[in-house]
Amino acid sequence: MSQMKHQVRIQASLEAVYRALTTEEGLRAWWIGDSVAEPRVGAVAEFRYGDNGPLLRMRISELVPESRVVWECLGEDEEWKGTRIVWQLKAAEGATDVVLNHTDWVSNEGSFGTCNAIWGSSLYRLKGFTEGKSPDPFFPGRGKGPY
Repeated sequence: MSQMKHQVRIQASLEAVYRALTTEEGLRAWWIGDSVAEPRVGAVAEFRYGDNGPLLRMRISELVPESRVVWECLGEDEEWKGTRIVWQLKAAEGATDVVLNHTDWVSNEGSFGTCNAIWGSSLYRLKGFTEGKSPDPFFPGRGKGPY
C-alpha cells in the first residue's frame, strides 16, 4: 500500500484550521468550491471537480475537535476508493501544525503522483485561507473548469 504525507505550519488557531477542514463553508473556501459537507461522524461529504470532473464521496469516520479528522473515500473514483485521508492538528508555538496522510492507495501509479502534487498545493490554499488571505479554492466548482 502507498501513502502520501504532507505537513505545513499555519499561523492560525487550532479552532480555525479545524473549522476549515470540517465545515462546508471552510472546504469551499480553500479546496473544492462545489462541496457538500457537515461536521458529523457518519455523514457523507461530496466533492465535485468541475463540470466534467469526478464526484468524490467521503464518509466522515472520525472527528476529534481541534486534533484529528478522518475521511474514508467511498468512491466513484476507483483509485481513491478505499483510501483514507487523515488530518492531524497540533498546536505549535502560537500556530497549528497540520499533517495530512492520504493512505491505503493500492499503487503509486496512475493518478497517485498528480494527486500527491495537488494535495501539496491545496495545503497552501488551506494555509492562506486560515491565515486570512482568502484564496480561491483549488478547484472552483462547476462551470469553472477542473483547475
